[in-house]
Amino acid sequence: MMLRILKIAVLALAFITWTPYAAAQIGEPANYSDAELKSFAVAMVKVAVISDIYMPKLIIADTAEQQRQVEQVASREMTQAVEDEGMTIERFHQILAHARDNPEIAERVKQHLMNLP
Repeated sequence: MMLRILKIAVLALAFITWTPYAAAQIGEPANYSDAELKSFAVAMVKVAVISDIYMPKLIIADTAEQQRQVEQVASREMTQAVEDEGMTIERFHQILAHARDNPEIAERVKQHLMNLP
């Protein structure tokens, strides 16, 4: 179970290039509520699942047009998954950037990931 959660977290972090928006500016570290970090963790898992679904389709796409179509569908679904958790893409990327650079935030996100059903 723990290995699966860690795999999901790594996949989510690795496949964040899907966003149609520029990565958020990090700026000063923000204070995130536990509720917001829990929403982020749930969104991260959903993004990883979508990545698991579409990455093989992207790999077997025969043409650039097919790849573009797969990327567009995956991007829409990932955007919807993030928004379904009550956050914007920009906020998702802001938290992601802070989690990459701030061990305390990363640990808090990890704790939420480990407590997901």
